[in-house]
Amino acid sequence: MLSAFIFPSSQQGHGIGTWVTEITRDFAFEELKLHRLELNVYSFNPRAEKVYLKAGFKREGIRRDAIMDENNYADDILMAILESDWRKMK
Repeated sequence: MLSAFIFPSSQQGHGIGTWVTEITRDFAFEELKLHRLELNVYSFNPRAEKVYLKAGFKREGIRRDAIMDENNYADDILMAILESDWRKMK
């Protein structure tokens, strides 16, 4: 399971999240020899979902209204990438 990265707003939009996600993904498949890497992202964080999609992750499921964001419910989105998907990208 891949965990979230939190950056101050001054650091956002510079590609750091994309870089960290890609380095972590590559390490998981190259060094750890994993078959599957998965993560959860909340629907109120579309920037993060965009980073994961760019890194080759695919949406696999949605737990609707699974968490509370302030006074609103938000979805919990399951995303994953398989080693075979990653190899096709390389």
